[in-house]
Amino acid sequence: MPNSTLLPPARSIDNKPVVVAPGDPKAVASLQEYLIERALEARASDLHIEPRLEHLRIRVRVDGWLHDLEALPAWLHPSLVARLKITAGLDVTERRRPQDGRSSTQHRTGTVDLRVSSLPTQHGEKIVIRLLPRSRRPLDLVQLGLDAHGQATIGSLIQQPQGMILAAGPTGAGKTTTLYALLRRIDAIGRNIITLEDPIEYELPNVVQVPVKRAIGFDFASALRAVLRQDPDVILLGEIRDEESAMIAVRAAITGHLVLSTVHTNSALESVGRLLELGVPAHLLASALIGVISQRLVRRLCSACRRPDRPAENLRQVLSLPPEGNGARYWGASGCVDCREGFSGRIGLFETLVFDGPMRRMLADDGNLHGVESYAIESGLLQPIGEAARSAVRSGWTSVEEATRVVRSV
Repeated sequence: MPNSTLLPPARSIDNKPVVVAPGDPKAVASLQEYLIERALEARASDLHIEPRLEHLRIRVRVDGWLHDLEALPAWLHPSLVARLKITAGLDVTERRRPQDGRSSTQHRTGTVDLRVSSLPTQHGEKIVIRLLPRSRRPLDLVQLGLDAHGQATIGSLIQQPQGMILAAGPTGAGKTTTLYALLRRIDAIGRNIITLEDPIEYELPNVVQVPVKRAIGFDFASALRAVLRQDPDVILLGEIRDEESAMIAVRAAITGHLVLSTVHTNSALESVGRLLELGVPAHLLASALIGVISQRLVRRLCSACRRPDRPAENLRQVLSLPPEGNGARYWGASGCVDCREGFSGRIGLFETLVFDGPMRRMLADDGNLHGVESYAIESGLLQPIGEAARSAVRSGWTSVEEATRVVRSV
């Protein structure tokens, strides 16, 4: 299996060929550092170590896509996995069950936290490492890719003294990053802001951050009950996943607290339905919810090599975009030394839903989400994600093909 063209051919940090002798623990430790170093240099969010029958496949996730990084001899797998499990505090002798652990490493940019997950497969344990540099700083609403309408909408939500704001989307859609951006707009000096996270991804100044530890029974629900005794003004709850945490969060939102949280749903309206399915009464949910932000991530076109594009008609029709000309201009991916396949970084596409009085009454009366959706669209309180996709394409931030790929999944 050849090396990927994503990065230069395999070399160690000191630019020498990587040579690992069987049974040499120091060499295996160096190999671990080398792979993590290469992943960080590639701006990867995850490092995948996948055993195959004839080789050990190494891949990295960059801007949401997996790329081959290296192919190593299969005999390296046991010693490399053992080394990774030891440093992450996992049980080396347990190979039949999945395990999760954590460690950290030093990089030229600072300390990097590592979340290590092992999974038994037919050819041995697969390891996935989430890379979380501590030097990362939370983005603001502009950097997330929000247009002027989205910034104004979300900006008005976080000015509310109480209520619940939800960020919705699948895993990896950037929901926590969005909530951090919201916290940056809140005065942390005059308010008591507490977050409950698993894990803590960014360190925020003037914010009390609490790591949830399910292994000892300190889950989101129990942590939220404890936080409510700490006189909070703003609470960030990492995730609502069960009836207990949903009910506590909703009651906190209607008793004088601003609550931010995430749910795994595909759209803003589905988030409302998910809380109803979890057992939250419609009248309580109507009193608590002030807004929902549903989002997806798209790859950003490289500004150095993007080129004019003529997208296929069927793709334009998905986004309801006009043909080229009369002010309509589209850009596509090219590829250069500064990017990967014509893209560099990602931006968010956001669907926003704001609740007003009539909408609350409709939800409280019968929980009819179809009526709520119709009213929200007619009154302009729901901005569909398709509009955000069209805005990103018109601004030249992404291609029609990339935006269509994401919108079709909603």
